[in-house]
Amino acid sequence: MKQAPQVRETNVVGFDDEAKKLKEYLYAECAELDVITIVGMPGLGKTTLAGKIFRDPEIQYEFPTRIWVYVSQEFKKKDIFLSILKEFTGLTDDIKTKSDKKLADMVLSYLDTGKFLLVMDDVWSCEDWDKLHIALPKGNPRGKVMITSRQQELGWHVKRRRGPHMLRFLTLEESILLLQLEVFQEPKFPPELEAEGSLIAERCDGLPLAIVVIGGILVMKSTWQDVSKSFDTYLKDAGKRMENIILLSYEKLPYHLRECFLYFGMFPEDYEISAWKLTRLWIAEGLIQQKNVSLEETAENYLEELINRNLVRAVKLKFNGKVKTCWIHDMLRDFCLTEAGSNREGFLQEIKMSKAEGFQPSVSSETELKFRRLCIHSNILDFVSRKPYGPSVRSFVCFPRDESIMPLGDISHIPGGFKLLRVLDVEPIKFTKLPSDMYHLLHLRYLVLSVSLKFLPPAFTKLWNIQTLVVRTDSQTLEMKTDILSMTQLRHFKTNASATRGPSHLSPALQMSLTGLSLLLSLSVIAMSLTGLSLTGLSHPSPAQLEAFGRSWEAISAPGRQ
Repeated sequence: MKQAPQVRETNVVGFDDEAKKLKEYLYAECAELDVITIVGMPGLGKTTLAGKIFRDPEIQYEFPTRIWVYVSQEFKKKDIFLSILKEFTGLTDDIKTKSDKKLADMVLSYLDTGKFLLVMDDVWSCEDWDKLHIALPKGNPRGKVMITSRQQELGWHVKRRRGPHMLRFLTLEESILLLQLEVFQEPKFPPELEAEGSLIAERCDGLPLAIVVIGGILVMKSTWQDVSKSFDTYLKDAGKRMENIILLSYEKLPYHLRECFLYFGMFPEDYEISAWKLTRLWIAEGLIQQKNVSLEETAENYLEELINRNLVRAVKLKFNGKVKTCWIHDMLRDFCLTEAGSNREGFLQEIKMSKAEGFQPSVSSETELKFRRLCIHSNILDFVSRKPYGPSVRSFVCFPRDESIMPLGDISHIPGGFKLLRVLDVEPIKFTKLPSDMYHLLHLRYLVLSVSLKFLPPAFTKLWNIQTLVVRTDSQTLEMKTDILSMTQLRHFKTNASATRGPSHLSPALQMSLTGLSLLLSLSVIAMSLTGLSLTGLSHPSPAQLEAFGRSWEAISAPGRQ
């Protein structure tokens, strides 16, 4: 079952009466599908309240089928329908290629008779709801849909008799309590901080997000007086109070965390971010300082520090307690984009497209993109077809939720237009062949590709700077024709296929040893056919330390660890 964003239950303040009322709506018998809308301004806690109800044990018992989907401003119907369907069935290639209408019909058939709770988080408009509700069974009285939105009119549009549930601001007492719990994990301030704490809570105007972000700064006692004195400067513009609180929190970050935080602007709104992906991107970007532990451990510590400062939220944890996925509030993401674009000399830029204005900023072979990092999350094939040109671009990432096949005529436009790339993550684009000039990107440290290939070409060895290599293929096997030994910077290799040893064009010594790969930390494949392979010389050769799947290790012997 898909998880809603995690919240610390003891720090959810002021929502008990709200949750009780909404649960009554969920328990009520209806003649048809019931839709409940939670409406409030950004930062008021709509997602937090919905998540509290979604995870309530009584609700879990009442609704064994519970589904949570993020909608956001730039959604596609297909993405939402697939998110719902994956709770009922595997998403085969046949399902992924169906039309929106057929996917809507499939969703309708699964939800038509059963009892379910569907949360649609962050619906932006009545028009968006009209596009989505065609997949919902209006005649199923056992179904409940809960929507969060900023738009009051949406609540009346969806349920005219009842209207929206308007989320209120916190009272002063609730604001003080939330700040106490965020900073001290108990409902009181130390006596010497009581006056300042109450004043700071009052100036947050009952907005939970503002209190939580401020709480992330105040965890360090030494910052209390400094923050209290700064409030008058930062909060003099009442219309931009939340934005200025985020700015204050950002400026209190240590310098080594600032660019790591801004990097969250690279990901789409309401995107559940893989911590593995994020930390490897940070490393490839040169944002992680070498310390006494590995770069990976340092990056994980940076992420945990941002979470502890309430700028990022952990969504899912691994069995060992480390962060598996994380999420950033859209107001914080907006700050990252604004700060990174206008105030950081082109740190990153999100490419957007509108029907009226086309791509912003403008994209063509004659227009230079003067940013160090580019992200684009929709209309990616159209973007590439325009031959984008960015001689200063170091990173190009895209995270559209649907997969597209790159036309053969356009496959060289990315390496041709961005010749100094360090990071290239284009997983949603499927390459039926790889352009020869891809191997001219000698600065690449991080590469994620989706291919229709059955082998890793020998030319991959030219990419000697690669630290992280992820290859997704629709083939069941991936033959390793490349001399992986020459990729001495390689730290992580992942593929979803069964990796097989290439033919004997390599010398027996090279076939039998990975001695040159002293930096390899993780090997993640479904299965490997590398019988007799030795891991002599690896800095971390134990199976427990390598992220291998399936039967990867049955055919591999690590010297000294028989």
